[in-house]
Amino acid sequence: GNLKCLYIKNDRVKRSFVSMGVDCGSQYDCVPGLAHLLEHLLFITPENTNEVNEFDSFLNLHNGESNAFTGDNMTVYHYELDTPGLEKSLQLFSHFFRNPMIEEKTIENEINNVDSEFQMGKDHDDYRISRMYEILIGKKFSVGNRNTFGTDYKILREKLEVLHQNHYNKMVIVIYSHL
Repeated sequence: GNLKCLYIKNDRVKRSFVSMGVDCGSQYDCVPGLAHLLEHLLFITPENTNEVNEFDSFLNLHNGESNAFTGDNMTVYHYELDTPGLEKSLQLFSHFFRNPMIEEKTIENEINNVDSEFQMGKDHDDYRISRMYEILIGKKFSVGNRNTFGTDYKILREKLEVLHQNHYNKMVIVIYSHL
């Protein structure tokens, strides 16, 4: 794979910030919302750890928070935390990209989370305007929901693994800290 790193040192910041951009957006979806679903699945800790949400637990211990978003041509994962936890957080974070836990049992759970995002947003004017714009420019539905994903989790898992293998090999990480 190809990973570029930009480290920005700033002695005035008290916390550390990390952002990973991946060359995988909704334009690569063979199933509407697949890249968005993969974004959700990657925040689940890989098999080689005992605790499912080890990264989240670690961030909580260091007053941190994380989030991610999927755009047309990229997915971005980002987090911040108190600086003493930076090194260990990078180790935990790297597992998401090297050894993702894409299992049928977790796919169903994350489909429910993606569907909840869709259900919460679909009645908001901002979402409707954005979706109208997407339709006008010929863009396919990119958020995904229970209907677009279906219930054949075995096939969905295979498609997610192919998407990961084909697109999670061009990445840029930015680290902003006083270290």
